[in-house]
Amino acid sequence: MKLWFYGLADCHGVESFVHEVSPIARELFFAPEESEDVLAGQYAMCLRAQANPQRHAVAYRVKMEESKSNEVQEMLKNTQYVDALKFIKENAEELQLGTQYTTKKAAEKNWNMIPNPDLDPYHDGNDS
Repeated sequence: MKLWFYGLADCHGVESFVHEVSPIARELFFAPEESEDVLAGQYAMCLRAQANPQRHAVAYRVKMEESKSNEVQEMLKNTQYVDALKFIKENAEELQLGTQYTTKKAAEKNWNMIPNPDLDPYHDGNDS
């Protein structure tokens, strides 16, 4: 089964990877305020992506096989954030980038540059 996920990624890898509930399921099973919270969270990710431009952050949305998403979740549990982003980029069947507060061209440029911790001017090279 193919599922949609959204999150935030930057030069240090995946920061978040959230299963996206379909709009129909959200309407049927969520209270209105819960549905608003989901949308607010997605909106906040776009805002956060722009708050730290030195990290080349991007809000993303991807479609992938459930089995592949389980592998991403396992990598994140093991703090393999860079590997998780590489895996998402290799295995996503569809990709959408958040363009709130930015342009599509800028979001695509950042997406193509990450992961790369050396892009962060405040990164000390210590990845432990």
